[in-house]
Amino acid sequence: MDIIWIAFALHLIVAGGIGFLIATIGRHRLPAPWNNPSFTVAISLCIGALITMATYQHWRIYPG
Repeated sequence: MDIIWIAFALHLIVAGGIGFLIATIGRHRLPAPWNNPSFTVAISLCIGALITMATYQHWRIYPG
């Protein structure tokens, strides 16, 4: 059973959640585009996808 897609999805969900938390907590402290969740979540998803692609070879899903 190939579960790598679940790991990708979970990693992107975590990245999007972090972006949403940053936008929500910093709503009054961040400048104009960064306090909008639609902007911040999209940027964090892009960064999370880049991290996923860069570190894919180092993931250990199955022992061996």
